[in-house]
Amino acid sequence: MIKISCTHNGGAVSCILLPLLLLKGLLIMIKINNDFFAVQCDLNKYIIFNSDTHKIFVYNGQLDSFSAPSKANSEICKSDQVTELKCKDQLIGLTLCVSERCNLACKYCYANGGAYDHSAIEQDMNAEDMKKVFHELLLVYPKGIMNYTFFGGEPMLAFSAIKEFSEYVAEKSEKLGLDKPHFSIVTNGTLITKEAWDFFNKMDFSVSISLDGNKSENDTMRVFAHSDKSVYDVIARNLTSYGERSFFLVAEATLGVAFFKKYTSGKIRDYLKTFDDLGFDAVSPFVAESAECDLNDPEIVNGIKMFYSDLVDYSFEILLSDDRWSKTPTYILSAIINIIKKKSKRTCTAGKESLFYTKKGKFYPCQMYYSGTDQSLGCISDIEALKKTVSEKKRCYRSDIRECQECFARNFCTLWCPGGSYLFCGDEMAVAPIRCLVQKAIGKRIIEQLVKVYNSDKNKIFVSNLRQLSQRYSWNRLIEDKGVNIK
Repeated sequence: MIKISCTHNGGAVSCILLPLLLLKGLLIMIKINNDFFAVQCDLNKYIIFNSDTHKIFVYNGQLDSFSAPSKANSEICKSDQVTELKCKDQLIGLTLCVSERCNLACKYCYANGGAYDHSAIEQDMNAEDMKKVFHELLLVYPKGIMNYTFFGGEPMLAFSAIKEFSEYVAEKSEKLGLDKPHFSIVTNGTLITKEAWDFFNKMDFSVSISLDGNKSENDTMRVFAHSDKSVYDVIARNLTSYGERSFFLVAEATLGVAFFKKYTSGKIRDYLKTFDDLGFDAVSPFVAESAECDLNDPEIVNGIKMFYSDLVDYSFEILLSDDRWSKTPTYILSAIINIIKKKSKRTCTAGKESLFYTKKGKFYPCQMYYSGTDQSLGCISDIEALKKTVSEKKRCYRSDIRECQECFARNFCTLWCPGGSYLFCGDEMAVAPIRCLVQKAIGKRIIEQLVKVYNSDKNKIFVSNLRQLSQRYSWNRLIEDKGVNIK
């Protein structure tokens, strides 16, 4: 059991053993000053969050009398158990756009059916294309590549090449004394065969399938390009027909305004049941960033806030479970870890620690930069020039954005994306309003939940599960595998 203790001028940050209270509603974060923000949870009772240090307090008193406590033991969360591992001469991730065509015609697709606003010529990578980039990048990253992600379009249209290349890289990496690579694929799930299923098991793939919800929710926006079949039915058949599964399976859901307009508070389990029934290990729902998502419409805004607040509540519930912890959405997990670790995530590693590669032989920071004007970092024919460009590439820092400087989530935000801002707003340094709304709803609810968790008898289970999830999802950031002693 964790106690919060701090004397305080103008009010007491009490020794409170929570069950504190059931925090209700979709309240906003109250800005006290540029560092401190508050959530009112009862009359003259507040949760205070320091956006720079990530310290959390429970404060009894009037906000106009609040001044920052100075005692170190006023923290709720400590992170002595955390270490950061940095990789030298090694690329953390390479995404291969193995196909620039797709068998679906999703109504919200930002990639123009997989062609990314480029040539309409159907083209897939072959295994030799992939082997070439593997060997050329070894000249820049002699310790190899930690994770290979197969992307599209629809990458399963190039499955035979993916299979040959993955086996080749695994064999070569072992012979060269490189770390064992990990493989991932982002697919719409409609072209998975028994052969692919068995291969994913054999190679321990991570498989991400785009699925928006139940049949009605999914098939509203996700349709076949040349067929009136149900996309949901095909995916469901593929996931239930091929026997045992040992590979990690996650769903990525993209939700439109119609979903949020009809969403009601407390219905998160009804929504997530589809993914549980199909056997997914986790699901990460995102808002479709389109002109239809009008944030001047209170019905849409309230629906988004309710949904993501409920999703955080559900995430904490399963993080306190002995057997369901793996189902936590990654962006919620990352925000929790950033707060607990006091870690500032102020930039994006795309273009520095990870690259996106296309059939045309060009490298980009990520897929978000592939549409529109040429934002390439270099090409396979001049690997030394690529190395120089990557080395000199300037990072985008969220701390340089005025709107972010004044936000309570400025240090732990996980949804700001310079590539997304470039694609949807035309400027890397812009704030995408939809992502900002979602992050604030998530961040506020996490802070509320952390107060309750760290004063419960299940905090050790919570930290243990958090450690295991961090190890599963992170390539360069691990939590030490040792006894946890949160004080």
